Amino acid sequence: MLKSHGRGAIRSGVRKAMKGSTNGKTHPLWTNKHRASLRSAINNGQWPQARLFRAGLVDCTKCRLCMRANGTLLHRHLCTVTSQARKSCKPDRRCDAFISQLTQGANHLLTTRGLLANVDLSEHQPNFEGLLTWDVLPNGGTMSSTDTIYCDGSMVDGPSKALGRVGYGFAAYDKDGVLTASAHGTPPWWIDSVPGAETWALYQVLLHSIPGATIWSDCLSVVNRFKRQNGCHY
Repeated sequence: MLKSHGRGAIRSGVRKAMKGSTNGKTHPLWTNKHRASLRSAINNGQWPQARLFRAGLVDCTKCRLCMRANGTLLHRHLCTVTSQARKSCKPDRRCDAFISQLTQGANHLLTTRGLLANVDLSEHQPNFEGLLTWDVLPNGGTMSSTDTIYCDGSMVDGPSKALGRVGYGFAAYDKDGVLTASAHGTPPWWIDSVPGAETWALYQVLLHSIPGATIWSDCLSVVNRFKRQNGCHY
């Protein structure tokens, strides 16, 4: 069974292929006619012989070309009559290697509908509260009001939300430049952008420091937002 748990299929690259506006290279045989066919396949608009039979529109399920196998969407990629036409596109090793790693259900969806199934993330439950790990624990568990604290947030991988990973960290120094505290962590699941991670980093600094500390952040939008809300020094 093919499971996406409501996440559906990956369609970002498909939209570009259907519109004909893509930054990547396309096969010279790819034309507007093929874009229309792809759009029809994606939207389940194809009616092979077996589907026509189930709808009561024809009396036979056999492929109209070879008259041997049932005329299904998958058979279109296996029919002996159209084998020469399918050979007009040269094999792509990287593409074949990727397809070989797909599950049977995902492979069938890609072959018959031109859609790539999203990864099933049901076993990876989101973190609702976020995580904080102290690398250097400050005295008394709270950073001093005389410290200078630097915070940052970032995101790696992506570009989809399922693949992107956000995190944050901060470090505090006293007046002599000695490291007095440092920590890193991940924000809760609903924060999925760099500005969000930057905001969460500053929020954590405020939670774990005594008012009056000098706080530095390299995200101007976050700094301006906090400046408008309170009188801390950033």
